[in-house]
Amino acid sequence: MNLLTGPFLRRAAPAFLAALCAGALPAQNLPDGPGKAELSQACTKCHDVNQVVARKRTASDWSMTLDKMVTQGATPTDAQYDAILNYLIQNYRKPMNVNLASAAGLRDEYGFTDAEGAALVAYRGKNGAFRSAEDMKKVPGVDPTKVDAGKDWMAFQ
Repeated sequence: MNLLTGPFLRRAAPAFLAALCAGALPAQNLPDGPGKAELSQACTKCHDVNQVVARKRTASDWSMTLDKMVTQGATPTDAQYDAILNYLIQNYRKPMNVNLASAAGLRDEYGFTDAEGAALVAYRGKNGAFRSAEDMKKVPGVDPTKVDAGKDWMAFQ
């Protein structure tokens, strides 16, 4: 008897169809917000949405991940790319340890200028590890509004 026909197929088909549809269902569990629809549409062509958001990443890592997907054939428009990146950063961002970050890492992750990143690293080297965002605001030449904007994604271990 051929397994693709007959009683086996009739018993297996509902489970098989449920498994195929299961990948689309978790998208409903994504947080609402701009970019959710774009992520659901673009990223689930090749991945289960749970695979996409399985682990948090820094903003820089999300950008590199999306760039990698584009080199592997993903074709989002520029607007879709930006919406997806912003959505992932807003909802699935991993804090960066600012006490281990380089000046370039601080620039890329939090939008500090090169001079601000260098000032933060120099201050940290001279005065020891930052314990809070408030400590970072004390660094001469650093814009405190940038510290405030990124404080939810800063780690101080």
